[in-house]
Amino acid sequence: MNLHHLQRRRRVDNTGFDNTNQSGGRILAKNGRSNVEKTGIPWYQLYSTFHYLLDISWAKFLLWVFLFFFAVNGLFACIYFYLGTESIGAGHDLSDWAKFSEAFFFSAQTITSVGYGRLNPLGWGEGLVSSIEAFIGLLMFAVLTGVVYGRYSKPRAFLLFSKVALIAPFRGGKAFMFRLASYKYNSLTELEAEVFVSLEVENEGKIMRQYYPLKLDFAKVTTLALNWTIVHPIDEESPIYEFTDESFEKAKVEILVFIKAFDEHFSNVVKEKTSYIASEIVHNAKFKPMFKQSADGTKTILELDKIDDYLTL
Repeated sequence: MNLHHLQRRRRVDNTGFDNTNQSGGRILAKNGRSNVEKTGIPWYQLYSTFHYLLDISWAKFLLWVFLFFFAVNGLFACIYFYLGTESIGAGHDLSDWAKFSEAFFFSAQTITSVGYGRLNPLGWGEGLVSSIEAFIGLLMFAVLTGVVYGRYSKPRAFLLFSKVALIAPFRGGKAFMFRLASYKYNSLTELEAEVFVSLEVENEGKIMRQYYPLKLDFAKVTTLALNWTIVHPIDEESPIYEFTDESFEKAKVEILVFIKAFDEHFSNVVKEKTSYIASEIVHNAKFKPMFKQSADGTKTILELDKIDDYLTL
């Protein structure tokens, strides 16, 4: 790693990331989230339930909905059980478990406004509790409807990045490259890529983290019908010129990737980001093709499971 070579390169100081050596680990996680843990304020101010429910997988989301539904009904079932299940029309000669079951089912019917008619509140206290529960049910399903709509309507790029990046031969020299593809049948157009390298350098006895833009062979593509291999030629203008395997590790190199595109289905701009650290960069290799012609010759088949396939040279 040549410090004088780096000092001649244009540096970016307004990235919003740390410029000292105080940051720990990688800057961006593979999913694009900032690798930052926040402290200093109460936990209930740190977390947003709405954002959490928008970001988690559908399996986790449905699990939380079911757990919350059963927890709320379980709470009200305990209240009805305490007041006496006879006051909601349940039988007298029932075991405690049967009474609790009747209370739970009455709660579920009340909170969802189903009301089959077999069970109903007979006393003033039970009527008050069931009215409160019905009101909570209206609010709960209104919020749930909004969250479900938010999950469906949230613009996403649905991009699949290769897990590794390569240092590969390119036009008589070499280049840093990785590739991406859309894994949905959405239509992405006007794609733009910005790539930066983050590295630590020693200057006057101090270790500083610096950021440099990487010039791309093609920074824009019109549409993403197949995969897109993003290439940074490593020439004398490159910040990682003459970097060896050891240089990448020693400088704690991290390549930051930012992708912006227009999704015609959402009619909105979507963005994705990820990063590659030194251990995820393979030297002296090249990617294998990941698309081919269909058997009848009428279509092109994009094999997404081959996005990480490469050949060591």
